[in-house]
Amino acid sequence: MIYSFDWAVPATLLLGLQTAPHDETSMEAERALSSARGAILRADGGEAIRILSGLELEDLSADDQAFATCALDKLKSRNPSSFPPEVASPLVRSLLADYRAYWKNSLNHAMPIDDAQERLIESVSRTLKQTPPDDIAMLEEAIAAHLAAEGFHSLQGKTGKLRELMIWRSQAERTHTVELPEGQVTTRVVYLDDFVSGGWSSYFTCNRTGTGGWAKPDALYVVVPRWKSLEDERFQVSFLAHESQHFRDYSTFPDLMGWELEYRAKLVELSTADESRDRLIRRFEANQSDDPSDAHSFANRRVIAAMKRELKLAASASLAQASVEDVQIVAKRLLLEDSMARQEALLAEQPPVE
Repeated sequence: MIYSFDWAVPATLLLGLQTAPHDETSMEAERALSSARGAILRADGGEAIRILSGLELEDLSADDQAFATCALDKLKSRNPSSFPPEVASPLVRSLLADYRAYWKNSLNHAMPIDDAQERLIESVSRTLKQTPPDDIAMLEEAIAAHLAAEGFHSLQGKTGKLRELMIWRSQAERTHTVELPEGQVTTRVVYLDDFVSGGWSSYFTCNRTGTGGWAKPDALYVVVPRWKSLEDERFQVSFLAHESQHFRDYSTFPDLMGWELEYRAKLVELSTADESRDRLIRRFEANQSDDPSDAHSFANRRVIAAMKRELKLAASASLAQASVEDVQIVAKRLLLEDSMARQEALLAEQPPVE
């Protein structure tokens, strides 16, 4: 899966703010906001609360004041936020309440993540009026079936460290041919819209950050509301190129771990990004982890470290200090070298021909 950033928060969330906003957020405060978003994506609610609580609201723009206030409210609130009026389905409202409680307990370390998941299984089973299964995957299949019976599409599974629940009403298909560093790939793209739930990262960042789409062996899936444009470079690079690389890798290297898929797709982004390059780098640098189970954050750290090593940048330097051309060349080379090493490993595993 991928994440898209920097979405405005509705002006209605500004009600109640007491501090007059700046026209623009200060550079120091913007770095802090980026770090807070990164902490949320790593499911570290305590760190996000610490960063957001330390901000001076007068250093923020109106949109950023709204984001900081809304995110803190979500992270610190005892109860899940109220549902919008259009969420009329009792089933959807109950499921979202179950998942929001689980997300909150997990992010704020109110209990170990495994215990929070067990509580989720119990609460969702009550919502569905069934016996708790031994395997959460079985429960997620039941969730999808119940939602489909009411006319909803949904995504379960895991995003980062947490179990996911995305729900939407409409979708349409197109076919795209995408140019990648290792050649063209043609994929079916499903456009998803009219969302009821954008998932846990979208919930805690008040729609500022969220899943932009994902790849499966049969197609790519794009979350339309997460993109300001479906034609600009950002979409072409961070969705079509990134996810098309996943699509290619599913067949070429079917045994890749999650972080390995992300490492390769992020190199593709850096090898093709031009005007969106600096925003992309800020996104990678703000969300890094040493935990390989958190595929995006771990891959970000590996990509940044490899790129800096090849470009001979100091560990404390930003990758943005290198030229766009140098970043593109090095990222493509690292991808091709990774592919070559994997192909050689696959050949070495094959039995000799008699």
